[in-house]
Amino acid sequence: MECIYCKQNIPDNANFCPFCAMQIRCKECGETLIQKAKVCINCGKYLKESDSSSMNTIEFSETKNSRSFKASFTDTVGGCIGEAVGLIINNKLPNKVAVFKQKELASPEIIPHINNDDEEIMAVVIDDELEQLNQVFRKSNGKITLQETRLKAKSKRDAGIRLTLMFMYYQYKLGTEEILRSDLTNIMRDASLEDSNWRYWLVNNNLVGVKDDKVELKAPGRDAAKEFLLEIMNSEIEDKWKLGTSSRSTRKTKKKEGNDENTI
Repeated sequence: MECIYCKQNIPDNANFCPFCAMQIRCKECGETLIQKAKVCINCGKYLKESDSSSMNTIEFSETKNSRSFKASFTDTVGGCIGEAVGLIINNKLPNKVAVFKQKELASPEIIPHINNDDEEIMAVVIDDELEQLNQVFRKSNGKITLQETRLKAKSKRDAGIRLTLMFMYYQYKLGTEEILRSDLTNIMRDASLEDSNWRYWLVNNNLVGVKDDKVELKAPGRDAAKEFLLEIMNSEIEDKWKLGTSSRSTRKTKKKEGNDENTI
């Protein structure tokens, strides 16, 4: 049979292509899959999602005067590169592959590109923001959890706003513009940020739109999320309010410091 991705001839009983490493057949019922399918069209079984936050490393070295190269990338990007390499093996693409970063893509894509020497190459376009969001959140078995707790917030309210916009922006970058309010509430509750103040803010701001049981991130909210993401990735910015710290204890600490100064 022929691989649905790289078109290379593979054994008839293969579930995965040995050339591009992509899954091409449902392991439950044996039905041939459609490219980039999330479920099997025959039995409806959800296909296992790769952990996009796990990192892979490629190293290259050369003799004579030495030359070295090292790159790290997630499984999501690795799958895209594997698809391109598989096509190159089958002479379906030119023999050059370039990697570009672009911030507005929802997922990595493979596109034709002409370089300065008029040579046709294939460009693997990587969404830089999605790569960074994969460091903040972890998606496993269909559930998204927070793994980077240093949100660079100044208070509990600020942390709640940041996590709300970042979570919704992550979903937006994955292709979901509207999410269930219950999903947002769950991740806020897991971070101990879901309270009456947050619920009031959620329905009284111009960053998030709430309609029945769904919420969507407005354009100003996406802009704010981008700024928050830059701050989280910046190791020089101090994390002034840590998750798990109550606002009440913070006020008591500041009041005590003020009393100590008056005493002195």
